[in-house]
This record gives sequence, C-alpha cells and structure tokens, in this order.
Amino acid sequence: MRYVSSVAAAIVVTVFCFAVPARAGILIEPYVGYNLLASTMTFGAGAGGALDGQSVKLSDTGLGYGLRLGYSLPMIFFAADYSMSNL
Repeated sequence: MRYVSSVAAAIVVTVFCFAVPARAGILIEPYVGYNLLASTMTFGAGAGGALDGQSVKLSDTGLGYGLRLGYSLPMIFFAADYSMSNL
C-alpha cells in the first residue's frame, strides 16, 4: 500500500511540475450536464397590483449537452457555442 501511494504522489508531482502548456489554435469542448430547477415566484406581494400575492411554481429537470468551438490567434479569439436541453 505504501508503494502505491508513493507512485501516485510521484505521478501527480510529475504532471503538475513538468506539464507543457498547450498552444492550440483550434479549440473543441464538448459538454454534458444535468439541469435542475425548482423555484417559486410571488408577484407583487403587498404592492396592491393586479397580480398581488399570485405565485407560480417552476420545476424543470433534464439533460443538457452542447459543443463549444474556438480559434485563437496571438491577439484575437473567435468562438461559437451550441447547446441543447431536454427539459
């Protein structure tokens, strides 16, 4: 067990101390996430308006996914972001 922990520590030190920064021009980043929304909104509580005291409950959950594309030059950066959700 002691050998495994010392090898793991050596790998972590090597990765963080001797990593070379990337110099990519084209950047691609796919992503996946889970959306969770649960909220209650109350309109005009105590204001005396037409919606005084009315409340709405929102509840949306689902999978979200997308793709980010980018291109970088020394002083300029271009990017696009596309995302979808199943709510």
